[in-house]
Amino acid sequence: MSSQTAEKPALVLRLLLLVPIFNLFLRDAMYGAEEAKYWFAGNLFLTWMLAIYFIGYPAIIVPALTMVPLAFLWILETCR
Repeated sequence: MSSQTAEKPALVLRLLLLVPIFNLFLRDAMYGAEEAKYWFAGNLFLTWMLAIYFIGYPAIIVPALTMVPLAFLWILETCR
């Protein structure tokens, strides 16, 4: 496969890869060992649980509120 036919990652993913901390973990999850994806998911979950412990209720409600537009878009797309 030549470099011209290789797909580029999405814009959001490319922006996240520019941040050094995210670059380390995302690149390992995408191109690393097979179990690196599970460690990445576990780290995200643990980070969210720690945020809930230290910040409290806002750490629970903010991700839920950000999912509302995605749910509406999914409903609209499904009903088309």
